[in-house]
Amino acid sequence: MADPLYLGHYPLVVVGLVLLIRRRNPGRDLANLLDAATLAVAAAMLSWLYLIAPQARADSPMLVKLVSCAYPVMDLLMFAPALRLILGQGRRPASFLLLAGNLLAIFTADTIYVTQQLNGTYQTGNFLDAIWLCGNLALGAAALHPTVGRVADRAAVQDVLLTRSRLAVLAGAALIAPATLVLQDLFGTLHDVPVIAGACAILSCSRSPGSPGWSPTKRRLAITDVLTGLRTRRFFSAQAADRDRQGEPDRHEPRGAHRGRRPVQVDQRPVRASGRGPGADRGGAATAGIRAAGRLPGPLRR
Repeated sequence: MADPLYLGHYPLVVVGLVLLIRRRNPGRDLANLLDAATLAVAAAMLSWLYLIAPQARADSPMLVKLVSCAYPVMDLLMFAPALRLILGQGRRPASFLLLAGNLLAIFTADTIYVTQQLNGTYQTGNFLDAIWLCGNLALGAAALHPTVGRVADRAAVQDVLLTRSRLAVLAGAALIAPATLVLQDLFGTLHDVPVIAGACAILSCSRSPGSPGWSPTKRRLAITDVLTGLRTRRFFSAQAADRDRQGEPDRHEPRGAHRGRRPVQVDQRPVRASGRGPGADRGGAATAGIRAAGRLPGPLRR
């Protein structure tokens, strides 16, 4: 009776995570989505090979098989949106970190629980109960923490930075499938080869240069001027459209301060100088820049 009640809360958690993601990142954040999908596919392959498939093939009653397989399946359903939430943009206050700790604790405890069931070493009242308890306490602390109201704040529009640690994690996840196939071949225990091959294909396609995961680089090139390194008109137009959709003024400005303002657009077309010589173009561009700056309002020249 306890297993169905416990498993019944997973769909509610998934729905809550999806709503929270849409609240924090209302746009199409394909880069973070593909990163989360990469990790989720690697986790799903490992879960099938070492948790779900062995439970399905075990010599046990059908009801026991269904319950045992339901734990890793529900964990995967929760793991995918949890990764999307953690990898997404936006503030990460203390309440957000506590929520992430709760999700990590539940996923870890459930995985160890199914593994111990397969090995026949699970005993009631072992250390897994402490992990589940700590995870639930973290969830309660996240709900009661003063920063809980900032968890759902909308994230600012910015590019996804591919740090070294993030790149290393994604590269390791992409290599899990072929590494698993090589290890199985070395030890002579090849099984579920179609599943591994499918995971390899999905991971390869998701990280190819033509996939939407490369859109942050393309977007950075599209909204940044090559000469000055400043944002272009396309970037400010996108930000203005995003603010109009949200219907919210800038939080850092006093009420009514944004009225009467208009974005200033500077023509960045090449300026051809009348003189000749190696520095003629640069001098003409500098002269045009000085003249343009003289026509700008005082606050913009500071």
